[in-house]
Amino acid sequence: MVVAPGGGVDWGDQHDRLLTFVFRVFDCCVRDADAASALTVELFARHHQLVDSPDLDDADTRALVVGAMSAALRERFSRAAIRVAVGHAAWQDRMAAVTGAGTTEWHGLLASVRAFTRDLRLT
Repeated sequence: MVVAPGGGVDWGDQHDRLLTFVFRVFDCCVRDADAASALTVELFARHHQLVDSPDLDDADTRALVVGAMSAALRERFSRAAIRVAVGHAAWQDRMAAVTGAGTTEWHGLLASVRAFTRDLRLT
């Protein structure tokens, strides 16, 4: 975590990446940008540690995020729908990473998404 002058958190690329990932999962399920935004804000408000450690490449952070999103969605959506939403958000996240790196080799991208989602457990 980078602390900005005055004690606030210096928002960085990892924060944007995590926020985008969370929003995509919620939006894929609820299909309403305002509701997805509200759920995203609520998740970050309940889990302050995500602001301190926003690294989606960290398995513990991914497990916390996916578990929290699953808990927020499970009363209204099936595990299958949540799994599809997480997979879609992971695909978009990985696509952004490889496109930014100047490569779009599909087999590598698919392997990257599988590695990203392999150990995720929906609660």
